[in-house]
Amino acid sequence: MAPFRNERILIVSPEAWGSMRISKHHYATSLARAGAQVYFMGPRNTSPTRDDVAMAEEEGLVLVTDTWHWPGQRFLPRWSRALLDAAHLAGVARRCGGGFDILWNFDAYRFRSLRSRANARVRLLHLMDLPRPWDAHEPASNADLVIAVSQSMIDALGAHVREGIHVPHGILPRPPGTDRTDRTGTGPHIGYAGNLAIPYLDLEGILRIATEHPQATIHLFGPWSHAFGGKGQLAPDMLARLRNQPNIRLHGQVPSSELHERLSAMDLLLVAYDSARFPNETRNSHKVLEYLMTGRPVLASHMADLVQLHQLLVMAPPGTSIADLAGDVLRDLHKHNAPERMAMRKAYAASMSYDAHLLRIADALRSLNDPART
Repeated sequence: MAPFRNERILIVSPEAWGSMRISKHHYATSLARAGAQVYFMGPRNTSPTRDDVAMAEEEGLVLVTDTWHWPGQRFLPRWSRALLDAAHLAGVARRCGGGFDILWNFDAYRFRSLRSRANARVRLLHLMDLPRPWDAHEPASNADLVIAVSQSMIDALGAHVREGIHVPHGILPRPPGTDRTDRTGTGPHIGYAGNLAIPYLDLEGILRIATEHPQATIHLFGPWSHAFGGKGQLAPDMLARLRNQPNIRLHGQVPSSELHERLSAMDLLLVAYDSARFPNETRNSHKVLEYLMTGRPVLASHMADLVQLHQLLVMAPPGTSIADLAGDVLRDLHKHNAPERMAMRKAYAASMSYDAHLLRIADALRSLNDPART
């Protein structure tokens, strides 16, 4: 039988469901395509008017509003927090017509103390970033399986992980004919995709590339406020500087269905992080696979967990900015965009599909109950 078919799965995500999709959303849709009955619960919403369950028919899953609110829960004893987490999950299960086979938790700050199996037979903690490892100690110790996008995250949790596996970021295969090769205007086109309001983004580096290379046009695809239902927003003075730079184009939020086509029309793509000030937050990035799927060259800030991809990325050394390397990369764009190098990047990205990752995770879950394990 196919992995996850007919299983009831509750995905808990810190990012809301919307037109922009990242890993949590892609896992949800991939599980639904695999035949699972998927319930997707986004960030907590305490408005009493939104205590509902809404069908998302086109994606084959159910969107669930999380209205649980218990102020000061983190200050209670662990046994009290465990009871409240169990009551929280029981309420969600009642609204969804019954308990779940798997609680697939991408949010280390909800269901942290859950031990009960009454409404979740298996508890997964899936970590996409880990800026402060101690925040995940308790939820990791209560999880049946911890999944992390880098081995360093699992290592950082140490003895708090009973069972853990490293599953890198994933990618959705693109249908044929979605690449673009046309250009508008002259000079190289450089792209960045992502939330412009995150604190560890190296916008100064992007501005420096724009000013030092006025022949280039830099396209910024992504929101600068309230991304995925969050409250973060770009500082007004920085937003004004970006808007006033003549060769920077702010495109705003772009639907996931259009992003690949937009990125494949670029000559160069950027991963622009301030890794010197934020080394833990910038060790890895889900956007790398999205970029590599286009085949286009990627100029990236230093990411400690991805140094093994040196043949696929142009990565800045630790403590340096991508702006330091931009001149050399732009001079050699014809080499970086050679067909054989583009094919190598695409092949690597294709090998990291979500469907392949689900098979690995299913194998790990089966091994949890294997009587032959020692």
